[in-house]
Amino acid sequence: MEQIREVSPDLPKIAQLIGKDAGISANILRTVNSPAFNLPNKIGSINQAVMLLGLDPVVGYCRRHFCRAVYQ
Repeated sequence: MEQIREVSPDLPKIAQLIGKDAGISANILRTVNSPAFNLPNKIGSINQAVMLLGLDPVVGYCRRHFCRAVYQ
């Protein structure tokens, strides 16, 4: 969350941090590989997924993940 608050967030750095959390990583990969995106090839890299989704959706996934963890 600290990296996201930066004036100019570094997406590769954010992807690296997300890669350390299996839950967020799985959700992001599941989303980017869903039929909604209709990609020709399966995405297996968090870095690729973050670049494809962009900052706003990734921030949303991170926030939802942390909120779920707090309320469980």
